[in-house]
Amino acid sequence: LLVKLDATLRQSCLVVIDDFTELISLETGLPPHALIQFIIDLGKRPSTMGRLLLVTDRRLSLTEDLDLKTIRLGPPAEGDAIRLLGKMLEIRGREIEVPEARRLDVVRWLGCNPRALEALVACLEADSLDDLISAERENWDLKNELFSPTLIKELERRFRARTLSRLSPAGPRHHPGADRP
Repeated sequence: LLVKLDATLRQSCLVVIDDFTELISLETGLPPHALIQFIIDLGKRPSTMGRLLLVTDRRLSLTEDLDLKTIRLGPPAEGDAIRLLGKMLEIRGREIEVPEARRLDVVRWLGCNPRALEALVACLEADSLDDLISAERENWDLKNELFSPTLIKELERRFRARTLSRLSPAGPRHHPGADRP
């Protein structure tokens, strides 16, 4: 994989590795050594036509040791998040699942986080909004005061588990990390 990535980055392109946090070891807090070395070597090249964008939801200690540019992005404004939620619902044909009158509360509940909105819309294929809210009632009640990152992880875990259980007619399969919070 790193050989292909290296070849790709020798061309004019942008490679995005989303959810880079998934590559981080819980024990060391770092990605695999081969990937670290690849990034170090990439930074030492006199010229690289391609660009590598690592998207993560936390600051990595790795950035302190390397000359990496870090860009911190916040969530979109509430109005933009409402429009994004509406578009996601429309694409999946689920507009009625989240009535317009509740969309502001929903985006506040999810901290205007696009990834959380996407996970919610995916979960709506099997659960109603009210079922999802009742499973996270405490977070829903605090939607105007506090955003819970664990809510996103729970929605994503539910979606992964349900999706993986549908992959085989023989029933659910275990996938490493599918039940990880």
